[in-house]
Amino acid sequence: MEVVPFLLNWIPRSDGDNFNWALRWPKRWPTCQQLWDWQAFYMVVVWISFQAGLALLPIGRVVEGLPLRDGTRLKYRANGFFAFIVSICGFMYLCCYQKFSVELIAGKLLQLGTASVAFSLALCIFAVIKARVEGTDPPSGSWLYDFFMGGQLNPRIGDLDLKFFFMTRPGLIGWVIIDFCLLSVHLKENNMTLSTPMVLICIFHFCYVADGLWWEDNFLTGMDTANVGFGYIIIFAFNVWVPFSYTLQSQYLIKNSPKHLSWYCYGGIVALNAVGYVIYRSANNTKHQLRMDPNCVEVKDLETIETSSGKKLIVSGLWGVCHHPNYLGDLIMALSWCLLCGFNHILPYSYFILLLLLLLDREREDWKHCHRKYGDDWLHYCQIVPWRILPGFY
Repeated sequence: MEVVPFLLNWIPRSDGDNFNWALRWPKRWPTCQQLWDWQAFYMVVVWISFQAGLALLPIGRVVEGLPLRDGTRLKYRANGFFAFIVSICGFMYLCCYQKFSVELIAGKLLQLGTASVAFSLALCIFAVIKARVEGTDPPSGSWLYDFFMGGQLNPRIGDLDLKFFFMTRPGLIGWVIIDFCLLSVHLKENNMTLSTPMVLICIFHFCYVADGLWWEDNFLTGMDTANVGFGYIIIFAFNVWVPFSYTLQSQYLIKNSPKHLSWYCYGGIVALNAVGYVIYRSANNTKHQLRMDPNCVEVKDLETIETSSGKKLIVSGLWGVCHHPNYLGDLIMALSWCLLCGFNHILPYSYFILLLLLLLDREREDWKHCHRKYGDDWLHYCQIVPWRILPGFY
């Protein structure tokens, strides 16, 4: 069952020049058979197992994470870009030489989504039990809290770091695979003609994931890796939300590609995406380098203020413009993706809206955390860099 046609039944949409905000209940809800399919569950298990096998191959750099409480650093195999290329080439081989039907994935997105939810719930239960048995990170005392927030910060099975793996592999690479399937369906639905918005959205998504896996070690200094345990929040976000909600734009464009956009509109959208990418990648690389080695040549000349705890806060470059330029870049890219879908329906913009809410919440939590951690030094930093995400506005 396709997800987008079901959502279009009741989410508000534009009718000509008027926007109808009235919700309409779906005429037909999904049946149990449309929600659950054992073949879809097997596909999810095989996909995750395949990615785990690639992650364990002795290929790629071995990098260190941030210092743990005892001062030691865990080692990680950063071969995500290798896994990405192998996965794409392997999928192309199946489609071209083994006659694998992309409609099998495109037609089972709802079942694949529910199968991923089931797998994620089982993995959450396993993670809670593992945390209780091993006791490497003291659990909170609440099973429910550990289920959602995680009882361990860096759980491992052998050499496989579970949190790092699920944050970087099955969901992100699966996002691109689903996009390819939807692109093929779009081609058949439109008499072997590709629309510019569909091509651009797939290119944007492909580049975003490829970039993230090329700079995979940057995940090790992110807020999720450093502070959030391995629980439902992480597992569901990366194993379910990323591959199935981030492809809503591609699903929408199969039959709803806007026809009225001119070449300069597309040029502006491409430029907007490029600006967002440059801000996002530059900010993230600077942050990562400063956290891993404050004395490296790339960041040693940046203007910083040193806190009483010995940590440095950047007050120049992009990080001197606002507290979270990486969030700003991410939001600019997200907006450019949404603009490709036109303005006839709010559904394609759900990604931008939810990302905005998520990043605003994260920013506020981060502000409180930094205030507790740095005290007056943080308030001094806020005087120098007053804007949080969008300079001149917020």
